[in-house]
Amino acid sequence: MDDAGIQALIEVVFFEKEGMDYYRMAAERALNPATRALFEMLVEDEKKHVDYLSGLHDRLSAGGEWPDEITISPEKDFKAIFVEASRSLAKDISVTATETEALERAIEMENKGRAMYLELSEKAANQTEKRLYAMLAEWELGHANYIQDYYNYFQDHGLFMNE
Repeated sequence: MDDAGIQALIEVVFFEKEGMDYYRMAAERALNPATRALFEMLVEDEKKHVDYLSGLHDRLSAGGEWPDEITISPEKDFKAIFVEASRSLAKDISVTATETEALERAIEMENKGRAMYLELSEKAANQTEKRLYAMLAEWELGHANYIQDYYNYFQDHGLFMNE
């Protein structure tokens, strides 16, 4: 693999690690159980991304080839998960300004990741690489929409509180 492709993997692993660390911190600071659970789920997904992409980087750096198949994929239907979760969300909970800011930043991060992966997919010479980055772009979009669903729910139900 060329140096640019390996460098791209280094950058996306770093990006995913930053996301994972941010979501872990946001989960630890969240007072609202629904917000905490959302960020914990995002930590799990970002860890899957980091592990897969790091393994791929190691393989390609050692002179290996791109695999024929991508063995990572989003197993979640984010819309269905939110619909189910929203049925059990308490209407008397509140979402702190810190949590609100964390949700807003998370949406921005996921959208940034999606744009990055779309660009990498367009530039990719290898078809597996192209499919991987396109799939990750869709996964990031799923995350952004999922977070936005929570944000909208909290806003629509007047659950944001001022600090």
